[in-house]
Amino acid sequence: MMSEAATTTVIVMDGDAGRAEMLAGQVRAVLPQAVVGTGGDAPSGAIVLASVAEGAPLPQVPDAGLLVAILSRDAPMPEGGAVILRRPLALPELRRALLEAARRLSLKGEAVALAPGLSFFPARKCLVRAHGAEISLTRGESALLSRLARAGGRDVPKAQLVAEVLHYSPAADTHALETLVWRLRCKLEADPHKPEMLMTGTRGYRLMISS
Repeated sequence: MMSEAATTTVIVMDGDAGRAEMLAGQVRAVLPQAVVGTGGDAPSGAIVLASVAEGAPLPQVPDAGLLVAILSRDAPMPEGGAVILRRPLALPELRRALLEAARRLSLKGEAVALAPGLSFFPARKCLVRAHGAEISLTRGESALLSRLARAGGRDVPKAQLVAEVLHYSPAADTHALETLVWRLRCKLEADPHKPEMLMTGTRGYRLMISS
């Protein structure tokens, strides 16, 4: 597990600069080989260790990164896939949380950035939103998203998707494909009835990726 944390970057965020430096020192004590910084923009793939005030929103994390949030003991559990710590903070708990975050990052593999705050991890068959919230994909949904992502924004004909993703005859009925597209839109889009990413083209479907 320590080998996973050795190359991890941890960015500490706290509204008080003195507390941030103190917390950074604690991180260095429990993970001496990690790269530790305070404030500023976190690089892609970093762990963001943030002390979150009561009622304050969770900070944004970089693409392929992960949030470790320090909350008051009575604060409600936030939505998403962040690793949660409770005050008062103990060093063993801090170490366990950072190692868990490093483990999760090591499992993510290569990410495909689909939009700000949304990444696709083909190897894990999941979407990851801001704060590390994960949405599992079925094998068919992941295969369809991978194929459309490789097309670079161009239409992929329905018959081709039927053959390559569903492994049916290209002449087969497209109802199964349309059902798969709908299921993926429900996970991908803010409103699947008004898609902005998985679009219907003149010949098939295309994926609109924004940076």
